Amino acid sequence: MKTEKYSMQVNNFRYLLNDDFLTSQYIYKANSSQVKIISYDNKSILYYQKGDYFYRNSNNHIDSLNVKQVEWKFLNDSVKTTRIIDRIEIVSEFEDEEVKLFFQKKYYATILMNNL
Repeated sequence: MKTEKYSMQVNNFRYLLNDDFLTSQYIYKANSSQVKIISYDNKSILYYQKGDYFYRNSNNHIDSLNVKQVEWKFLNDSVKTTRIIDRIEIVSEFEDEEVKLFFQKKYYATILMNNL
């Protein structure tokens, strides 16, 4: 029962994050602890980590996942001025086993030219 509940939580969060990455116009670091995902219809979704949980806030509906580590990767890490994010790696843990999730965003050239 515990395994099934955890699996459902991970799958739900994975589905939401994957959908957000696929339907986003761009993803950027809003401040030191928050990342915003902006969709093509200008809908904004906020992600942040607080303690051992990773949160997704969409229109005040909050989803969470217990995590060990969350690492956002910046597009072209050699360009230090960019706030555009193109990857995320999440490490969660269940019964002493690591569960890793990885997502990557592919940007259109026009978005890259306007934001780098």
